[in-house]
Amino acid sequence: APGPITGPSNVCKTQSGVQYSITQVPNISTYQWLATNNAYLFSNSFTSATVDYNFVNSSAVTVSVSAVNACGAGAASRLNVTVNLLCRDSQQDADRQQFVVYPNPSSGKVIVGFDGVEGESYSLQLTDLFGREVYASEYVSEAELNTAVLELSDEAKGIYMVTLKSADGSRLQTVRLVLQ
Repeated sequence: APGPITGPSNVCKTQSGVQYSITQVPNISTYQWLATNNAYLFSNSFTSATVDYNFVNSSAVTVSVSAVNACGAGAASRLNVTVNLLCRDSQQDADRQQFVVYPNPSSGKVIVGFDGVEGESYSLQLTDLFGREVYASEYVSEAELNTAVLELSDEAKGIYMVTLKSADGSRLQTVRLVLQ
């Protein structure tokens, strides 16, 4: 197996161009880099890879690399990366309003994260594909980033819509949620 992967193990979902590397192993003809949960390897070379986290759908990603020679691929080295689905970086547009639901798909407990203006009222609604309301609650934004935990393990498996709406109607965002 290649040696340990070097690079950040904590990133923001908004990050791209994140570099990972390993030390070259003798007698290896190439390396095979992989990343899980929609992390995108948009550039990889012999001993390094560049990852884009913008499309990640989980707070946990594994970056792995296997050494390959004439005998085939060897055991992989792995780096577990924690992805903050709610953080902002300096490149992010300040006017962009974030609304995330994770894990998605889920088997029960779901975290809903959204940014908002302190003191502004929001409604959060969960409906099935027939439009039947499964969950509804009102929130007053207490900070720029807000979270709500929904326990949905008693709900039927299927596809649901999670909708966030501001009291004044200026904001309406919907995310599809899969319960499995």
